[in-house]
Amino acid sequence: MKPQILVFCLLSFYSWSTSLNSYSQAGYINLPSAENLKEATVAYSFSRNEPDRKFMITASPFDWLDATIFYADITGQPYGSGFKQSLKDKGFNIKFSNRVDLPFADYIALGLNDFAGTGIYSGEYIVGTKWIDGYEFSLGIGWGNLNNSNNFKNPFGKIDDSFYKRPSFMRGNGGRLDFNKYFSGEGASVFFAGSKEVSKNTKIIFEYDTTRRDGRI
Repeated sequence: MKPQILVFCLLSFYSWSTSLNSYSQAGYINLPSAENLKEATVAYSFSRNEPDRKFMITASPFDWLDATIFYADITGQPYGSGFKQSLKDKGFNIKFSNRVDLPFADYIALGLNDFAGTGIYSGEYIVGTKWIDGYEFSLGIGWGNLNNSNNFKNPFGKIDDSFYKRPSFMRGNGGRLDFNKYFSGEGASVFFAGSKEVSKNTKIIFEYDTTRRDGRI
């Protein structure tokens, strides 16, 4: 499936202006921004989509770190082992952010989705965010599950050829770190997104989504 450009209006019920994406991270619809939640914030998120439903908890112990644990119910996929129910999954997301003073970015972040789970949602990214006249813009590079368009060859492959190979299997039953997977794969994708608050409780969000929708999800 080709990447999509999505536009919708989000009615915000949060006491802060930062919106949460489908990974319970500061961001847009599916894509992340380089912003983090404020220190000592704890956010609870629920999403009901097709084909998955998630419950997520995100904690921000520092301004530069967000950590998320999620549980997912994936419809259309059997649980296995003789159980008559849909597949269940859990995983962890993490994002590190740093404020910078650059012409093209106010924040730069590095993040890993599902980095120690079964890998169903596994993806890594580097993203920068800039505010211009009340508009928020983000531009980033995605690997793994965030690489659906293969805009260019994986730049880390120039450091070591092993980065061109991304394991398609998970280690054990999940729950383990797999350093051979992070920021790896034949290619990487460029994504972009943005938002604009039009009133206190209304925000317009748009994104060019490079999330893969084939395979297990």
